[in-house]
Amino acid sequence: MTVEFKLVLNKTQAARTVAAFTATYGYQPTITDLEGGKPADPESEGKEIPNPESEGAFTKRKLVEHVKNVVKSYESQQAIKDARDEVINNFELGVQ
Repeated sequence: MTVEFKLVLNKTQAARTVAAFTATYGYQPTITDLEGGKPADPESEGKEIPNPESEGAFTKRKLVEHVKNVVKSYESQQAIKDARDEVINNFELGVQ
């Protein structure tokens, strides 16, 4: 089964969502250039450069991460419950 999710926001909703995600998850508009740019430029290594990931792309990545984390958490809790139920329902001491 394949499910496709599409989130459609008006301008106001989009701006609020991007602002909330970038603030909550620590988006940085500039980052330290650790590689000297592309092509490599030793002069720019260690300097602040514009973040190549846009605020929108950052927000989308964080939304996807959130969905993945919800699924992982749910499935982990289900596995724990299933294992606990298996032990409780099938435990036999074997002593008479």
